Amino acid sequence: MQTTDVYKYQHVKKEVPVEHFIRITGSSMAPFLCHERDFAWYVEPDRRLYKGDIIFYRRDNGRRVLHRIARVHEDKQTYDLIGDGQTEIETGIRQDQVFGLVTRVARKGRSLGPGNFWWWWFRVVWIRMIPLRKYLIR
Repeated sequence: MQTTDVYKYQHVKKEVPVEHFIRITGSSMAPFLCHERDFAWYVEPDRRLYKGDIIFYRRDNGRRVLHRIARVHEDKQTYDLIGDGQTEIETGIRQDQVFGLVTRVARKGRSLGPGNFWWWWFRVVWIRMIPLRKYLIR
């Protein structure tokens, strides 16, 4: 039987991010991601977060939520978030509440990520259409 010194590999966690995935539940991220149809893959954030990023965070009440960053505050430690299917912005989410950065999704059975048109459209265009959403989403 071969044994391995696990301490020898402690650095691997920091070098290779562990990717997790979840099935989307709820309608807050529609029309981009739909309830029980789509999936999201996420990693622990290893970079600065930007407007348009999809993050996984824990509210103060313990509920875990997947939403998009609508605004990064000047301190770069707090965020305003909104689901793609919502018109109300949730303000003041702290960096310590964020535990996941979405790296790719499966939408309608297709893998999408950075570089894909729909990924770009929701990240750049849709996030700027918040005031119009009440007329577009019915």
